[in-house]
Amino acid sequence: MARGRITPLAESEPISLTHRWLNPVGAADFDGDGRVEIAVVRTPHIGGILMFYRLDGGKLVEIARYRGFSNHRMGSRNLRLSAISDFDGYGLPDIAVPTADRRALRY
Repeated sequence: MARGRITPLAESEPISLTHRWLNPVGAADFDGDGRVEIAVVRTPHIGGILMFYRLDGGKLVEIARYRGFSNHRMGSRNLRLSAISDFDGYGLPDIAVPTADRRALRY
């Protein structure tokens, strides 16, 4: 951070469409390799893609993606419809994210 300013550490590739966004889920070592991955839901209203990124130099590099998720309901101010915890007790952080229709949770 420059004095009194926030500066980006890294950036992902742009979505390249207007009114499209990434809703953060969180960051943790989800696969146990000792490196932190960043999880987001890309376009939670229309695409619902759970994406994982890893910091590589000054870029966020996509390492995985899964369809069928939504961690935000259109019109709501709540952007945190997901959680990270060790739900199965195996010692690694797990993610709980609603399905695209928000009728079930997927882990």
